[in-house]
Amino acid sequence: MEPNQPDSRRKILDAARDVFADTGFRGGTIGAIANAAGVNRALIYYYFDSKEDIYRALLENGLAAFHDLFAQLPPEDAPVRERLHAFVRPYIGLCFDAGGLSRMVRRELVAADVGIDMVAAPFRDILQRLAGILAAGIDSGQLRPIDPMAAAWSLLGMMNITQEVALLTDEPIDPDSAAARALDLFLNGMQAR
Repeated sequence: MEPNQPDSRRKILDAARDVFADTGFRGGTIGAIANAAGVNRALIYYYFDSKEDIYRALLENGLAAFHDLFAQLPPEDAPVRERLHAFVRPYIGLCFDAGGLSRMVRRELVAADVGIDMVAAPFRDILQRLAGILAAGIDSGQLRPIDPMAAAWSLLGMMNITQEVALLTDEPIDPDSAAARALDLFLNGMQAR
């Protein structure tokens, strides 16, 4: 494959995503990525300076979509339920669409390997923004007073586990239904009313 072919870089990144998802940052090698992409190592170095550069490019490209969700939220004066739904549904959809990226991120979070620092920073930002939405809901009286960061962690956990459930049960999960269930449980709890 020639360096100037437009899909060369994409092919390398796709292969790298799968390699890192299977082996983690530490276990992934330039050689394994080259083999998986069907290219020689020199072509990889044409596009990237190091394995870390490849990993960082994957995270930046993949996580940009998650950050873009905040730009699509209803205005701050909209009801918190509406703002949360506008975030939760696309977030769950992205978890399913991201494929290997989701596996790659989960692997680093569980293994706490050297790639954890590159994974953690974007998620801290997502948590901060989500906590901001919840804090605004608390301030406006739409939500009861609770630590917004703890609540953000809980909601993020509920959203992320959806993909795990799909993998463990082999049941297809509709992102719309999953989002509705997660939000209902998060906002209304299980207590009978």
